[in-house]
Amino acid sequence: MNSKNIIILIANIVLISAASIFIYLSAVYMENGFEVRTVAFILLILVGLRNIYQVMKKSKPKNNE
Repeated sequence: MNSKNIIILIANIVLISAASIFIYLSAVYMENGFEVRTVAFILLILVGLRNIYQVMKKSKPKNNE
């Protein structure tokens, strides 16, 4: 795994954690019901998870057997 992949992983983890914190705070202080912003942050989490999966799949060592 090279440094570019590590930077991508760290950025995606920060993205997922920030979106999770926002969803938690909006759930605690929810006054207007389910907002469009909440859906957008859920999609951000899914995109971050997909990026992490692709980076880990790409950096998986190949078997030469």
